[in-house]
Amino acid sequence: MIRVVAYDLGVGLDLDAAGRVLTQVEPRLVCLTSAPDPVRLRRLATSAGLEVAARCGRHDAATAVLVHPDVRVDTAASVPLRDGASTDGAGRDGSAGDEAAAVVCRVGGLRLSVTAARLPGRAEDRNVGVAALEAFLDGVDAARIVAASLDEPVGSGVLAVLTERFQDAHLVGGTGTGATRPSTDPRTRQDLVLVDRSLDVLGAFVATAVPAPLASSCLPVVADLAGRDDDATRLPVARADAARDTGDGHHPPSAPRRRPA
Repeated sequence: MIRVVAYDLGVGLDLDAAGRVLTQVEPRLVCLTSAPDPVRLRRLATSAGLEVAARCGRHDAATAVLVHPDVRVDTAASVPLRDGASTDGAGRDGSAGDEAAAVVCRVGGLRLSVTAARLPGRAEDRNVGVAALEAFLDGVDAARIVAASLDEPVGSGVLAVLTERFQDAHLVGGTGTGATRPSTDPRTRQDLVLVDRSLDVLGAFVATAVPAPLASSCLPVVADLAGRDDDATRLPVARADAARDTGDGHHPPSAPRRRPA
């Protein structure tokens, strides 16, 4: 089983609380659709027992991918999502959604493409961003996982385009509404884990237990995945009910970690 987290840390970030959230959910892969500056990002990764595999952008345009130490990273790349995006991640106006952070990695026997993308705020820029993201993913020879933050409601045109190609982990295996924003009273679902159809979605939930409501203005989405021809990864998965705050601050544990073959 491969546990993936999609997390927007752009507003109201409490770095220590975010580190505790990641420690509790025990991910193998973390996609930050809004990431802190490089120094704080390394501190966050270290506190959760993770490593920074990729980061691109600056200020509120930054995205990043973190990995567990037993994940082998083959390549890392930045994917421009807007016309005029520069190599440091700033577009013409320096707004969010300029670049996606992407890695190709090996987890156990699986070769995965993992991308963290925050799509641009303006509708016309979002359309450009989705087309650029699709073009990049078309050239990747690996099972693809995309964590995306949308600046429009679920059911929008952008999501319709993406779900023609990918499984929406929440719709396939999630419980509850999947809402992540605002973290103290979630009503909006704009943070997604999208999964290649060559992978199985074993379960998905939004982590709501303390300290998640304190860590950021958004809650993290957690998805448990497996390769369809790897029966050894088909382990029982705890569902979202166990992740809701019951007073003990616990989240469903991930499966025992295995070293890559």
